[in-house]
Amino acid sequence: METFEIITTAINVVMMLLAVITFVVSACQYRHQQKLSFFEKYTARYQYLMEHMPEEFFSAYDKELQEETKKEISHFIRLYLDLCSEEYYLYTDGRIDQTVWEEWKEGIAYSFKNPYLSQYWNERIKENKESYSTFFAFVNDEILKPSNK
Repeated sequence: METFEIITTAINVVMMLLAVITFVVSACQYRHQQKLSFFEKYTARYQYLMEHMPEEFFSAYDKELQEETKKEISHFIRLYLDLCSEEYYLYTDGRIDQTVWEEWKEGIAYSFKNPYLSQYWNERIKENKESYSTFFAFVNDEILKPSNK
């Protein structure tokens, strides 16, 4: 009878270990899926913004743009900056890994070379920096300062 109890206990231990391993693997897969989902959602939002941004945004800077075009560009810039600030928040909250963040950060830095975006930032965002507080500091310290050197 003692051998039977040992075998039963061993089987129970193996079953418990398998349950724990299954749980850990499932949790890792879920976390990976969440990261992919974040990436896909933010990439889709970025693509939408770039597809719908007025063509003039991508052209040489023109002070003589029609007022309606200026408003449309400003609208999409605001949406883009909202997206960027959300991405920054997700990164600082640990929901975006370093590799993805470095790619996004590089894209943000490149975008700030656009004269329309730079002008919008200098004229509108700096006046309302409270609404972007930590993102405002990030842009000024890590995006704009390096290019001023």
